[in-house]
Amino acid sequence: MPGISLLNNNVFSANVEPRRVIGSWILGFFFLLLLWAIDQWIADRFKNARPALTFTIQTLVNLILIIGFIHFVNLLDDLHINIHSTLILAFIKLALASLIILSIQATLASLAEKEDIQLANAELQNENLRTRFEVLKQQVNPHFLFNALGTLRIMIREKDDRAEPFILKLSDLYRQLLGKNTTQTVTLDEELGFLRSYIYMLQARFESLLHIDIDIWPDSLSLKIPAFSLQLLVENCIKHNIISSAKPLYIRIYQQQQDKIVIDNNLQTKPSADESSGIGLDNLTKRYELLQVRDGVTIQKTGTTFSVTLQLLEP
Repeated sequence: MPGISLLNNNVFSANVEPRRVIGSWILGFFFLLLLWAIDQWIADRFKNARPALTFTIQTLVNLILIIGFIHFVNLLDDLHINIHSTLILAFIKLALASLIILSIQATLASLAEKEDIQLANAELQNENLRTRFEVLKQQVNPHFLFNALGTLRIMIREKDDRAEPFILKLSDLYRQLLGKNTTQTVTLDEELGFLRSYIYMLQARFESLLHIDIDIWPDSLSLKIPAFSLQLLVENCIKHNIISSAKPLYIRIYQQQQDKIVIDNNLQTKPSADESSGIGLDNLTKRYELLQVRDGVTIQKTGTTFSVTLQLLEP
């Protein structure tokens, strides 16, 4: 601000005392601070108005203040500064200073608005991702219940005495599922705990016809995985493959790398598979995408085996 000479255009040539020069600078400096404060107040007061209207009001108010200030200083006899010959020049300099102030404030306001918009967009994007993730997770619940009830139906039809314990286990599992319904990921240790409970329920029906082997590295148990992903894959193995005394199903859950887990089974596809509900691998793939993990699900199929590799996530 002191770089703009407002009232001391001829003080040096008039041999004015330094204290009077300093007084002139200080007076101009505080007046520009006043302009800044008033312009900012107007901008805040009319923040919802059109920018052109706000700028017009600021300009008019600044011109009135500048004229009043020059008139006021001209009446200060104590300064002993003859500025009658430089009133126009002082007005021009003050007007330019006012324009600079308005430009700086407009730039700062624009940057702040841009930052607010970016922040709002980021929040909306995150909310959208959370919503989409929850939609995918909500698909898992009825999918799990539908398949479990299908198993229960068969057990009741066959008058299996284990139907009642199966119902109790199903109730406990579904309670766990609902309790974790708000989480996107769980630790591998938690997921394996839920999976073992689910396997216990499966063994009640299939007994020696179903073999599930789990071999996980202890160092990986703290890593994260999408909730219910292992249970969903085991469920798909049961759904799409023949399980009989002649063709028992073997499912392996193991690791070859610390940050990956593999689920494979011997391939014996049903000749007439149940109608797909559109859940399963597609669900898992989309959930990994929403977690911004590329290639989170890798599928390999040969003539004898079908395997799915899931990416484990850092805690």
